[in-house]
Amino acid sequence: LEITRKESSFSLFIRSITILYSKRTSNDFNAKFKCLLGVEVVKRIVLSSNSYWEDYQDVQLQSVNLFFSFFAFSLFLIQFCLLIECKVTHPIDLIKVRMQIEGEGNASAKKSGMLQTGSHVVKSEGVASLYKGLSASLLRQATYTTVRFGLYLQIKDYLVKSGYSGIGMTVLSSMLAGAGGAIAGSPADVVLVRMQADGKLPVEQRRGYKNAIDGLIKIVKNEGAMALTRGCIPNVYRAMLMTTGQLASYDLSKSFLLKHTSLKDGFYLHVSASLMAAFVASVITNPADVIKTRIMNQQKASQPGQVVYKSSIDCALKIIQKEGPLGLWKGFVPFFMRLGPQTILTFVFFEQYSKFWDYVAK
Repeated sequence: LEITRKESSFSLFIRSITILYSKRTSNDFNAKFKCLLGVEVVKRIVLSSNSYWEDYQDVQLQSVNLFFSFFAFSLFLIQFCLLIECKVTHPIDLIKVRMQIEGEGNASAKKSGMLQTGSHVVKSEGVASLYKGLSASLLRQATYTTVRFGLYLQIKDYLVKSGYSGIGMTVLSSMLAGAGGAIAGSPADVVLVRMQADGKLPVEQRRGYKNAIDGLIKIVKNEGAMALTRGCIPNVYRAMLMTTGQLASYDLSKSFLLKHTSLKDGFYLHVSASLMAAFVASVITNPADVIKTRIMNQQKASQPGQVVYKSSIDCALKIIQKEGPLGLWKGFVPFFMRLGPQTILTFVFFEQYSKFWDYVAK
């Protein structure tokens, strides 16, 4: 349980949570102080103490209140930012999906712009249809984003302590974290894509998922549990490219702006670096996003081997052959418009969250 200031505040927080819920305690403590042991570690982080408090009963109320205040505040900020981001950008995401599946397999099909697509959705399905799949979007964010950033911090911290540095270390951390987040969020992503694309299908072929949970249940019931992994491979590629484009380019953009501009480390620097990261991520990720959308949205085959896209490579080749290379960048404008606000909200919150816990650790 020895704690040093060399550890990051994030690592201290994770260790504290682990100890709080651990079933193992020292023989010197009574069973009723198992929870207090973890809470006391958090208290020590705040007070920067190098020795344990002996009288746990005197500090019990103060420690519990302190821990749960910080923990509840952190959860509130995370959930609030996710809710705002999803509500604001979800209509843009829906338009992006509709544009990506438009003219599928037909190069001569008429292509609609972002405004035209959005206007058609509103006229034919109503304004509320722009928020189809919102529950699945929230579920995806709660799994994918949380795992992605948590893994990034831990992997990067491990590589730094192992003596690695430079852009290679940053890129490797980003890609591994992105892959882990994609695997965790893939089931919710399948439901999200299907709910958003449902309006493009003939009435008799629509799935009609009521919400994310209903979608998960119906997919398992009608297609089997493995259907939840459909499109997981391109989703992993997409997430690795996305995370690398966001996290790595954000760090590099911050360093570049600090070195070559008058911007100081603060809000305006974080926003500028976030926009640069969002553009880079959009350019390199859009093809993988189109492939992921096509595979996740395809109907269950009536007979084995009759699916439209057999693999990610097969999907990419068919798009290029039938729709041209630019078919891989369908929906780029709404993709960037969605990723920009999301990236800004994510990194501005992330910077403030990191400063908050650094302050707590002092």
